[in-house]
Amino acid sequence: MVTSNPPIVSRAGWGANPVNTPAAAITTPTAELWLHHTASSGLHGPGGMRSLQQNARNGGYVDLEYTLMVDNPDGTIYMSRGPGRDSAATGGRNSISHAICVMGNFENDTPSAACLDAIASCVQWLVAQRAIRTAAITGPHRDAPGNATACCGRNLIARIGDINRMAGGGSAPGPAPTPGGDDVPADKDFVAAFANSEGAWRMQYDGGVETIRGPFYGSYFTLDPKARNDPGRRFLTLCAAVDGGKGYTLVSTKGEPYTMNTRQ
Repeated sequence: MVTSNPPIVSRAGWGANPVNTPAAAITTPTAELWLHHTASSGLHGPGGMRSLQQNARNGGYVDLEYTLMVDNPDGTIYMSRGPGRDSAATGGRNSISHAICVMGNFENDTPSAACLDAIASCVQWLVAQRAIRTAAITGPHRDAPGNATACCGRNLIARIGDINRMAGGGSAPGPAPTPGGDDVPADKDFVAAFANSEGAWRMQYDGGVETIRGPFYGSYFTLDPKARNDPGRRFLTLCAAVDGGKGYTLVSTKGEPYTMNTRQ
């Protein structure tokens, strides 16, 4: 079952060394959340966590690189560096993102239903912690700008759209921003990002979309004027197209989806 309050094995519970991560703090909430895999075989459970951490430290990292870890096939969630910490996992994106990593090599392995539920629960939990802005995975590690990798494996990449639908693709819980509030973004502030194998985009609070890589499918402002019947409509979520096709979906602060899948 997907939940925003899943059981998470603490660092002390899996035997982390040190128990308190030395990773540097980052500003939250972040606009990006990237999905990774360990590309390993046979590393599972607390023992696998300790081995992965030791390998990371032997490689010069201060700690196991990721925010949260998920085991496959049982779906156990482990605390790694935790929210609000530099994950050291996604190249130049680390200061503006979080990272979920799944144990296994998903070029060959298949994620179980329990594993997919756990990943979606991690997304919801990170939103509840105000660690990320939107309840959606931005994309696989391989699609992060400036990164060259097959991570997180074709079989897991194929399920990211499903994970995002399970996680809800919505913004952080609580009332939507209202004009005049101290934390309301400016209209041209970038508030969300999304990437997949086709491209990468980021979205402004007013619904404008900028293409980082790949084709442009439009923004709120390319809709027919009759569809833009509320000049005060604003947006916080950019995610995979909810119809499962190409392009992307913008979700307003009122929860209204606008799917863009026609190349402009």
